Amino acid sequence: GNYDSSGIFLGPLGRALRKEAVPRLKMLNLKNIMMGYRRTPPNSQGAMSIFLGALRSADCPPDLKVEVELFCDYLTEDDIRALGAGRQSRLHTLDLNVRFPSAKGKIFFEELIAGGQELPFQCFRMRVWLSFQLFVGNKHLVNDNVNEAVNLVSRAIRMGRLDCVRKFDCCAFSNREGTGEEGKRAFFETMGLVRLPRLTQLLLTNMLTSDRSTSLLAQAVRDGFFSGLQRLDLRGDSVTSFRVQKLMQGVVG
Repeated sequence: GNYDSSGIFLGPLGRALRKEAVPRLKMLNLKNIMMGYRRTPPNSQGAMSIFLGALRSADCPPDLKVEVELFCDYLTEDDIRALGAGRQSRLHTLDLNVRFPSAKGKIFFEELIAGGQELPFQCFRMRVWLSFQLFVGNKHLVNDNVNEAVNLVSRAIRMGRLDCVRKFDCCAFSNREGTGEEGKRAFFETMGLVRLPRLTQLLLTNMLTSDRSTSLLAQAVRDGFFSGLQRLDLRGDSVTSFRVQKLMQGVVG
């Protein structure tokens, strides 16, 4: 399989993806190469850039559909902008990992919002990592920049830019009461205003850290915004029995 591959081979592969060479190629599954993961050698970033550039080229096989997992932090800025602007139409199935605070994560969502259109992926799964705390010596400081980042995510949802998302996995690296509550509240308010039509899986880790957020999510469930949901996964010490009961009241009406 591709799981232990570093991804360096993607450069030569991208150069070979020409319609005169493989005119009938329709499917390319690269989901398990872990491209952009921490163990990936630095020079493989260039290989991925060559590969993604080949997919955007007019010389690419016209019917090609690609399945891949990407990590924003390990892509070039040009490739991130192309992803956010919807210029990777041959990516049929994309698992995208976005970390905040991160300049590249911010660039992706800014391009997404400015692009004015829904992303073209047929199967899109997104994982968002939120670091609400900074560690300075022995002190834990609140990272206010993450609230701004969550607001970007919420804005993209409200504008319909993430309507193709099938799985949304949001993991906050802080479960302390009140930490990042402004951004979390904005996120849950958005989920109660806009229905993601293809969403079947919602995974939330350390996000339900207040009764207010729980009430907003319960109201969204009650109002039918998650009617297509098949899996709801709530994790973290803050998911108390009271909050689970509150959600269940939303489910049963």
